[in-house]
Amino acid sequence: MTDRERKKLRSHRRIVEVAAEDIRTYGLGATGVKAIMQRAGLTHGGFYNHFPDKTAMIEEAFRLACEYRDDWLADLPAKPSPSDRLQVLAERYLTREHRDQPGTGCPFPSLAAEIARESKMIRSVFEHEINETIRRISEEVAFDDGESADRALALLALCVGALTLSRAVVDADLANRILAAASRAAPALQESRSNGAFTVK
Repeated sequence: MTDRERKKLRSHRRIVEVAAEDIRTYGLGATGVKAIMQRAGLTHGGFYNHFPDKTAMIEEAFRLACEYRDDWLADLPAKPSPSDRLQVLAERYLTREHRDQPGTGCPFPSLAAEIARESKMIRSVFEHEINETIRRISEEVAFDDGESADRALALLALCVGALTLSRAVVDADLANRILAAASRAAPALQESRSNGAFTVK
């Protein structure tokens, strides 16, 4: 690889990193190519040396942002039960730091409502990452019944929903209560399904 090629790769990575932070902090609509290139220390005109359009950049930035789950799911306790692992994951996710620093956290709370109004292509990328996160949770928590994917989905929905609500309210006490209440509720997702709890009617 030539020095020029290495420099281009570094520049490309920098653009994607800045875009990943910006889309989580400001949303897709408020994320402009010009501002991203400036923050990356590059010229606006150089953008098309890296991407055919803004959509391609957003897709790559979103996938990078989803790497948050690697840290979230890493090094879970080996022996505790699935309910204990659910508790650990909820406590890791539902923190004040995660709430107050969206630019470095999970992209789902920041972007879900906005992506629902985006193109089918963008929504498909989002859907893929949701499914990948569900798969990873199922593997790491090691549920002991046939409801693994649904329980993982329920945990993700609980965490994303709680973080979204906590960010939205003004009252700091309420914001903290939302995080705490959702965290306490997480272990209950492992309770046996005696009344069709995971069936949508």
